[in-house]
Amino acid sequence: VELRRIAVGAEYRGAGLGRELLRRAVGHAYETLGARGVWLDVKPTNHRAISLYRSEGFTEERTAPGSPDEPSGKVADLIVMTLFNGP
Repeated sequence: VELRRIAVGAEYRGAGLGRELLRRAVGHAYETLGARGVWLDVKPTNHRAISLYRSEGFTEERTAPGSPDEPSGKVADLIVMTLFNGP
């Protein structure tokens, strides 16, 4: 299952809401959808998100090309992270 996006408003950051959303999404993927793994991509400059994903057991697998629709006009690589549940 691909986790596309989790966003928490700036006024709520640091309150554990992102962690709770991530845990619920991953739990839903495993328990309801029967997924064996969850993957996501994240910008390398998003250190808070990377730290959260690592602390929840995600590992960095590879990089992938980013979207050409970036506001800066630059295409930055993304870090692909995965979490597996079972074999």
